[in-house]
Amino acid sequence: MPTGNFRPRNTSGLSRVSYLSIIFCFVKYILPAETDWTLRKALRTTHFWCFAFGFQFALFAWYAIMVHQTKYLLDLGFNSTFAALALGSVPLFGVGGQLLMGWLCDRIGREWVWTLACAGFFFTYVFMLLLGRNPDPALVWGMVIAQGFFGYGMTPAIGAIPADLFQGRAYGRIFGVIAIFGSSGASIGPYVMGLVYDQTGSYDIGCFIAMALVVLSTILIWLSAPRKVRAIGRSVAAGSAR
Repeated sequence: MPTGNFRPRNTSGLSRVSYLSIIFCFVKYILPAETDWTLRKALRTTHFWCFAFGFQFALFAWYAIMVHQTKYLLDLGFNSTFAALALGSVPLFGVGGQLLMGWLCDRIGREWVWTLACAGFFFTYVFMLLLGRNPDPALVWGMVIAQGFFGYGMTPAIGAIPADLFQGRAYGRIFGVIAIFGSSGASIGPYVMGLVYDQTGSYDIGCFIAMALVVLSTILIWLSAPRKVRAIGRSVAAGSAR
């Protein structure tokens, strides 16, 4: 019979098991779709934290490059007219990207759209690194399309994923807390990129940091798993056919 005086043996294996048990008692992974969500309940799920940090990392990458792009292109020798035209086209490409990604969000799933958007930001930084070695206008336009059409296409999924996970009367409060994570990533990204440039005279390390974070963001969004809470698109069709 276990008693209140029970003490686990001081072994690393048992310690790890104990810590994991405590974590999984506190944080729930499976989300019943019918839950009457409150902020307190949401905070006790891995889905919340996976999405919150995935959102934070994505907005780090989104804003880190946006703030420094004009200076970067001017430093590479492009004239101000070309830089303004190219960077002004980013949100224009974003309009088409958001329409397409919004449509895909309801067809292939939120996770796939987030993956495509993160791939867009990843290749935005690839183009940025290539430009530092070969300032070719074609690479600028590659960066613009990757950033605007694909990266900015993340927007529909930003609202859809937490709505799938935590629909209900408290959704506004839950999303408000999630937005704090996004805003912090958006504010930290430009600062880190500027700090890296001031310390090294190059944006390269900052680019690699942002690329690593969009990969982590993609992984975290798949772990948040909105597909396991609300089936959409092909999943619904497949379920209906059974």
